[in-house]
Amino acid sequence: PAGRLAGQPSSSWLNGPVPQGLHKALFSKGGAKRRPQLSRDDFARFDADPFPFSVVFHSFWPFRPRAQGANPRSGLKSTFRHTWTPFVTEVTKTIFLESAYFNPSDIRKSSLNHGLKTDASYRFERGIDPNITVFALKFASVLINKYCEGDVISDIYDVYPNKIENRKIEIDYDRINSLIGQDIDTKRINEILTLLDIKVEEKKNKVLADVPPYRVDVTREADIIEEILRVYGYNNIKTSSKNQSDFLSDESTGSYENNILSKVMNTLVSSGFHEITTNSLTSLKHSKNDSWDDSKTIEMVNKLSDEHAILKQNLLFTGLESIRYNLNRKQNNLKFFEFDKVYSQGNDNKFIETKKLGLYMTGLNKDEHFYSNSEEVSFIDIKNIINKI
Repeated sequence: PAGRLAGQPSSSWLNGPVPQGLHKALFSKGGAKRRPQLSRDDFARFDADPFPFSVVFHSFWPFRPRAQGANPRSGLKSTFRHTWTPFVTEVTKTIFLESAYFNPSDIRKSSLNHGLKTDASYRFERGIDPNITVFALKFASVLINKYCEGDVISDIYDVYPNKIENRKIEIDYDRINSLIGQDIDTKRINEILTLLDIKVEEKKNKVLADVPPYRVDVTREADIIEEILRVYGYNNIKTSSKNQSDFLSDESTGSYENNILSKVMNTLVSSGFHEITTNSLTSLKHSKNDSWDDSKTIEMVNKLSDEHAILKQNLLFTGLESIRYNLNRKQNNLKFFEFDKVYSQGNDNKFIETKKLGLYMTGLNKDEHFYSNSEEVSFIDIKNIINKI
């Protein structure tokens, strides 16, 4: 609990003989109602990688003292659910407390390698304050002393070979105001940074922001500006009365074509048409039709079948195939349109792609209704649609 309150995953150890129930639950091959998920093979697997071994047994699977039973809760996985001899008994005299900091990238790697995720790994892999370990240890000692009538009987041993220093980030007030788009008083900026535990100091005509290690998300000047805005309030940034641009790009050809295409599609849909999409490959038999220019046919080199052997020169044949498919399924009143490309071969053996619009109507010109009579589709109906387009 102390580690959770301080934001520092910590461990507690029983300084004395481990109860036999624990050894039996860890390594017994039988006899228990439910076998624990951690076996000797698991210990060997962790032992093969020294770093995760230390992580598992110094941070993630501590053996915490409990009044009834033992359950190593704060580990990467709650694997033990047996009731053993209580850890804290009448003969318990000493408990060893430990608090540590680990490299976030190493924790992340080991957690993924072993498939173990817990609150401790979640905190460590995202980075915690490396300078809070002693505080968390003292906090836990105070709680034990106050509520468990325990006494601190040793000094604190702090092993910190490579101290993690604060990050020094150079900032420029003019650049900050330029990026924000509004002038903020320098004293206000310094006040906000101070509230965020970021000290501001001037050295050799430079302004440096001293960022503590636990602020893992602040690594550059842009992050400093984001923190200032977050506290200052985005709503307090006034919008300029002159929103303008010195450069306006021309509308692209593709954008213009898409707008026209969208209008045409909306017109056809509002007239009761449905869009279809057919295959660019069609049957070889269509090339024998009189409306097909065989000299411009593009035939596939490695065709799978004669049904998909050549590229279509027009939309007629594939559109008629869609109509036939629907007519065979008792769908007699059809209005289709299709936007697609047709392909042909020029005199210089170059391939030509042309965008086409196909319109198809068959059956009744409108659905049957008792208010009005329906008539068969005629040439006048399709001409009216073309005039609309």
